Amino acid sequence: MSFDAAADRQWRATLAGASSLIQRGDCYGLERESLRVLLSSGELAQTPHPAALGSSLTNRFITTDFSESQLEFTTSPYRNFAGLLRELRYLQIFAREALSPAGPGDHPPEGLWPLSMPALLPDEDQIPIAWYGNSDTGQKKYIYRQGLSRRYGRRMQTVSGVHFNFSLSRRFFRALAQAIPRNDLDPATDELNLQNQIYFSIIRNFQRESVYLMYLFGASPAVHRSFMYRDDHRLQSFDFEPETLYAPNATSLRLSDIGYTNSNQCELAISYDGLPDYISTMCRAVGLTNPAYSQWSFARGEQLNDHYLQIENEHYGVIRPKQTPQPDERPLTALERRGVRYLEVRCLDIDPYTPGGVSEERMAFVHLVLINNLLNESPPLSRADCKLQRDNQVLVAWHGRDPDLKIKAGADLEPRNFREAGLDWVAGMADLARRLDREIGCERYERSLEAQLAKFRDPELTPSAQMLREMRTQRLGHIDFGLQLLQRHRESLREQELPPAVRRKFEHAVQESIRKYDAIESAVKSHLTVAMPEVCSG
Repeated sequence: MSFDAAADRQWRATLAGASSLIQRGDCYGLERESLRVLLSSGELAQTPHPAALGSSLTNRFITTDFSESQLEFTTSPYRNFAGLLRELRYLQIFAREALSPAGPGDHPPEGLWPLSMPALLPDEDQIPIAWYGNSDTGQKKYIYRQGLSRRYGRRMQTVSGVHFNFSLSRRFFRALAQAIPRNDLDPATDELNLQNQIYFSIIRNFQRESVYLMYLFGASPAVHRSFMYRDDHRLQSFDFEPETLYAPNATSLRLSDIGYTNSNQCELAISYDGLPDYISTMCRAVGLTNPAYSQWSFARGEQLNDHYLQIENEHYGVIRPKQTPQPDERPLTALERRGVRYLEVRCLDIDPYTPGGVSEERMAFVHLVLINNLLNESPPLSRADCKLQRDNQVLVAWHGRDPDLKIKAGADLEPRNFREAGLDWVAGMADLARRLDREIGCERYERSLEAQLAKFRDPELTPSAQMLREMRTQRLGHIDFGLQLLQRHRESLREQELPPAVRRKFEHAVQESIRKYDAIESAVKSHLTVAMPEVCSG
């Protein structure tokens, strides 16, 4: 179903009387990207994906993102934050060992870059694209990245972040569906439709409010000059380190127009009014030719196709609806067949002050926001709304800590002071934070909420302000600041033991990934052909 105002009011009214908003079956997951860099200089590592981490094509815990030098850690789903953070920390301890040379003949020691904006980058064509082997699957992934490099540049693709995944329990949807008067559909269809409606309702509200999270958790106010293709008058350099560029009131350059962005996003007019509309508009985007991209060839392995999006993952949103695909199944096909399984929050910078890259306080607040989005009315998003959100995102990315910054509240509304709006937004969740803490018997949500209120009252408490202050005080440029944090986190991880059972689990995943990769490669014919990805019919 597309947006249905009556149904939206109905399930929301039913939800208002629910006894609990946190269910035992709710699940959380984390994905964290990080560049491998040389410990001695902060330069991007040019070595292949470490063999000790298995195959980047088939390891379910540790893969690569755009670059061969860009690790991506993916946790198992967890039903509590403690287990989730623990596994992410263990994965990075395991990786750190693989990046430490065992003998004098090995490559120079490497570490995990702790910042969202990249380390010292080489020339554009020297940034290595991730390699996944000669199979059809591996070649599609490689050619897709070749397309990204031509469309947006390799530098942009080295920007890294943290993704927070969240799913409500099936018991929650089943109970809610049973409490709402039936229509003529069977119960299973009722429940699935309700599940999709609720997730898209959360998505619409989250998109409206994501600029506040950029301010609170943005941690990329500076970049190294090697990241820039050309000069930008909005950036200035430190007098003690001219290679570091920053914007005085910036929060998240990662999410700005010079960061990880797709300028076609609003032009594509992706609809979030419901699953059918989302699938229809996404299918149009992955099936419609963009003349600007026709200069590159699939036959020469330069891109998968010349469409606005080669595949759906090329659409860079702050939050995505997700369903786990089966083998050889497209993500959109999985969504169409089985509905939304979970949400992927993508607007979080790496936390530079936490070894794992994300803290419990941050996860608690994002979870609080998602539950608040669930409870509040969520009207449709128009194309004008999309543009307004993108304009606000750029404003907050560059000027979020400016006390006089005003953001657009709507076409017919006067712009509002950003910090005042943010204070009201956070304060409006106080009752919900208390309720969630009562449900789980702790003060996690109230503590996190108070920390965010303090940031809106005093911008100097934000991560972006803290970073620039420390860089000035210690006279450290972007690279030296990142290396200092890297060494600190490396020592912290070194002091922690990997439990034997956990080590066996990760080592088994490595060996299993190698076995699967070898089986895939052995099936490759002597004459390699790569099939074009299917275009969805929706």
